[in-house]
Amino acid sequence: MIRAGGYACFGPSALPEDVIHLARVREKVRAIFNSLPDYVCLATAERLRSSKPLREAVPVDVVRLEVASLGSKELYS
Repeated sequence: MIRAGGYACFGPSALPEDVIHLARVREKVRAIFNSLPDYVCLATAERLRSSKPLREAVPVDVVRLEVASLGSKELYS
């Protein structure tokens, strides 16, 4: 039996292999995330804009967020 997206599937061809793989990755990420201690950090992202593909991007602004991981929740401010 394979769990994918909350559904139990039986047999080797019940779901496409990429769907099964994605479900396994999600389960691993969930397990890792749940084992992390509570923390707060500052995330900074510089946003860029380009008018045409392959043109040099120009800075638009900088976004700073405080990110907190508390239990099973992520909070942004």
